[in-house]
Amino acid sequence: MQLILKMIAKSNSIIFQFHVIPVAVVIFLLSFTGTALNKYTTALSPITKIKCIEKERQALLNQRKEFDVPHGRLSSWRADEEHKDCCLWQGVGCDNVTGHVTKLDLRGPSDYYCYSVPSARISKSLLTLEHLEYLDLSCSSFIDEQSIQIIGSFSKLKYLNLSYNYFHVVNLNHLANLTELAILDLHRRVDGLESTKLSWLSPLQKLRYLDLTSVNLTLATDWQEVIIHKLPLLEHVYMSDSHLPEVANMRQSSMMNSSRGCLATLVLNDNYLSSSSIYPWLFNFSNSLTCIALSYNNLQGPFPDDFGNFISLEYLDLSFNKFQGGIPRSLRNLTGLKLLMLASNNLTGELPSQMHIFSLSSRNSLEYLDLSFNWFTGSLPNISEFSSLINLRVRGNQLNGFIHGSYVVHPNLFVLDASYNQLTGTLPDFSFFPSMTWLYLGSNLFSGTVTLSVGRLLHLQVLDLSSNLLEGIISEAHLQNLSRLRFLDLSFNSHLKFELLDTKWIPPFQLEEIHMSHVKMGRSLFPKWLQTQHNFLVLDMSCAEISDIIPTWFWDTSPSLKFLNLSSNRIYGVLPSFSSKFGYLTIDLSSNDLSGQLPHFSPIMLFLDLSKNKFRGSINFLCNTTSLINYLDLSDNLLSGELASCLEHTFNSLIVFNLANNNFSGNIPSAIFGERSLLEALHLRNNSFTGEIPTSLLNCNLLKILDLGVNKLSGKLPNRFMTDLVLLSLTSNEFHGTLPSHLCYMPRLQILDLSSNKIYGPIPKCLKKLTALTSEGSQATPIRLSHDVPVSYANINCTYPACFFHESYSDSAIVIWKGIESKYKNTLGLVKLIDLSSNFLEREVPAEITSLTGLIGLNLSRNNLTGIIPPKLDRLRSLNFLDLSHNRLCGSIPGTISELSHLGVLNLSYNNLSGRIPLESHLQTFDNSSYIGNSQLCGTPLTLLCPGDKAPLAPKIRHSNGDRMNHDGPLDEFLSMGFYICMALGFIFGFWGVIGTLVLNTACRHKFSRSITKLEDWIYVKLAVEKARLHRLLNCR
Repeated sequence: MQLILKMIAKSNSIIFQFHVIPVAVVIFLLSFTGTALNKYTTALSPITKIKCIEKERQALLNQRKEFDVPHGRLSSWRADEEHKDCCLWQGVGCDNVTGHVTKLDLRGPSDYYCYSVPSARISKSLLTLEHLEYLDLSCSSFIDEQSIQIIGSFSKLKYLNLSYNYFHVVNLNHLANLTELAILDLHRRVDGLESTKLSWLSPLQKLRYLDLTSVNLTLATDWQEVIIHKLPLLEHVYMSDSHLPEVANMRQSSMMNSSRGCLATLVLNDNYLSSSSIYPWLFNFSNSLTCIALSYNNLQGPFPDDFGNFISLEYLDLSFNKFQGGIPRSLRNLTGLKLLMLASNNLTGELPSQMHIFSLSSRNSLEYLDLSFNWFTGSLPNISEFSSLINLRVRGNQLNGFIHGSYVVHPNLFVLDASYNQLTGTLPDFSFFPSMTWLYLGSNLFSGTVTLSVGRLLHLQVLDLSSNLLEGIISEAHLQNLSRLRFLDLSFNSHLKFELLDTKWIPPFQLEEIHMSHVKMGRSLFPKWLQTQHNFLVLDMSCAEISDIIPTWFWDTSPSLKFLNLSSNRIYGVLPSFSSKFGYLTIDLSSNDLSGQLPHFSPIMLFLDLSKNKFRGSINFLCNTTSLINYLDLSDNLLSGELASCLEHTFNSLIVFNLANNNFSGNIPSAIFGERSLLEALHLRNNSFTGEIPTSLLNCNLLKILDLGVNKLSGKLPNRFMTDLVLLSLTSNEFHGTLPSHLCYMPRLQILDLSSNKIYGPIPKCLKKLTALTSEGSQATPIRLSHDVPVSYANINCTYPACFFHESYSDSAIVIWKGIESKYKNTLGLVKLIDLSSNFLEREVPAEITSLTGLIGLNLSRNNLTGIIPPKLDRLRSLNFLDLSHNRLCGSIPGTISELSHLGVLNLSYNNLSGRIPLESHLQTFDNSSYIGNSQLCGTPLTLLCPGDKAPLAPKIRHSNGDRMNHDGPLDEFLSMGFYICMALGFIFGFWGVIGTLVLNTACRHKFSRSITKLEDWIYVKLAVEKARLHRLLNCR
């Protein structure tokens, strides 16, 4: 029965996980187990006269001893007189006539991934159970070779479940003896189980259900043949995520087999199968298949018409492939289709016309339709014609226009997801959806207010209106009838205000997720209604204009809180200790006015951002914390003191550590960088750290961002750096010595800032080996870390711990760009910069530097560089910023600089350059500050003339009394009295020619008025669209 419940649970979770389990499978399993259970005497049976056979009872007691920690299922397996009848033990079933044990259920604890399974093995004493027909060993930890041999001895076995186990390398040929087997389940987490061929299944002629999900079948090239030829009664096949190999097309005649009339369910998700390898084999089951699931494969090209030949098909999942074009008309033949999932393909066409493809019969049968993340256009289709539809998902398309009320009238619709489109107008009248349970309309262009009709959705559990242009007030009048609401997302509606008329209002619901970022909180106070919510996992009220303290009751309101974001408000006061708040995994309270000492936090905290506040004191209390924290940002506070060596324990798990812009001092302790460091981003900028860079920092092999700028660090630069560095900033310190050659061996380095130190010697020619700077960036991308960082929580679809998002994290950094300190994040990956300014570098600028064709900025100013400017600077095609000022460069300005079309800032001042400033291109558009301080430089824009140049002619001017000041040319009499008269007459006739027509001619006036109104509407819509687009891109700052 455990498998039955599992299958039913999968069927219920189809909305979330795309696991398609047809009702026929459940009915089949129920009929099988129901027949078998009629013969069993179990703990639930009223029959107690039949006693189990003693030797079988002893065998079960011996098996109980094999468990390290006997779990609850075996608590009734006892040897005392009261529990002598083993047929009454939990998990044991006996034949009502003979008393033999025929059923054995030893599955482990039922947590989601069987994490808490005890160590166990199969006892040889179970060989006594010769009449065993049902065996469930799922979640039983270890299945070894001996266990498989014993299981293979149960020749009468009809049901075998070994799912969710750790397999050592075993020979599955032992299972070939189970010739009576009808159900075989080996799915999920069968680590170490690998099969080269599936021929061992051939003797199982009565097999009807086969689940090999997540079993590695990379070498099983016979999988198609076995399904067709060897298992004539097979009805249900599950081989998702099994690494199925591509198989050469079998001959059409070789596929003629009785299984073609039996196979009903085929689930091959996540195998990267191609169209050419699967279609010829698949389309031979068109008469029998009722369920096809081929999501997450490599199917591409136009949607095949052959899918319309599956006359019995009820479930079709082809999502996450590469189909193109529209939905084929052949699908109208699928008159019994209940579920169609085509999400995440490249399908196109106008959605309303695509929906007309379905026949009247299929419109009446279709219950679930998912067309999300395609390229469909047009308006939301008329769904009132689909009488059985309960779930419609069209998110992530290009839908636009209004939602017409008559189109969405549907009494049975439970789920509507039209988010991430371009739908406009006001929100629809929600009374059209009386059965609505989940409603997603976020990330569109809806405007206006939220009407009170939302309160009529009495069954509503999920409401997402985020990222629109909504305005007005949301009050308790909108929510007072929504007693089942669990998920509320109103975020990113900056003109929307959440304000209660009754501050003592008690909501009728218990929310699990609350998203109100960029929604104004009424009266700017901390919401008191949260005191009544005890189950929320997620609370995001960032950028909500809260100007208040966090009340003490809040921290104990919801013990299950996993994600808290109250950043970018005006919250003040002192924080309590988080050490006892074991539920908090992510806390972001950055950009507020919090003060006092830093709070102690929970040992299971993963993400903590308290930056941009007014915290004081030391952080050495972290020494007493055994923490798993991955992200710790304490930048932009008033923290001080020295870093203690005992912080090593905290650094063991850190991926991002940011203490920038504080008052820390002393040496950076070497002990904090352990040999197994996961650190990828270290920001200690703008403090008062002294001493040398600790050599143990080299243990951080994964480090990508190292910013130690604006401190008092000294000594020579390390002989080597981490090879994965993308950003290295040591600016404004007191480093001395020469540039080490190891700087050239960081192939991913994009930003090198060693400015304002005491570095001397030549610029290494080997800088040309910085390969990341030799490629031109084509788009603005962030710098992403290798490890995922827990920055948010999953949506309401998830109900287990794995739902916590460990997202790919994009770091930010401070870069001196064009003399201005700027912070980059989403475009940080585009910045490619070398800044060696304000040092004592000498000799020439190496010509090899022109190999760095991806450079955006190059600053070598304020050094002692000599020689000429490299003549091939035109190779730096992406260069936008070039500063070579305050050196001793000589020679002429190479004309190739004029070919740098992206150059926006040029500074060659205060050198010993000579000759003419090149006349080509835009070099003369820079003002003279770019060239001053070069006494031998001449030409525009400087005032010094080059040899052979003529002085410009003086302009001709008049005295106010009309006397001539220049007699070299004729007097300019253009601005005469006649000129002014003609200008006045032209204005009069031109102005009244237009205005008079509009005044006297009514038709022209109305037409002109309509044109102006239309223009105003066009401008308004354009501005609204652009505003919404920018709104989505902006992060909370």
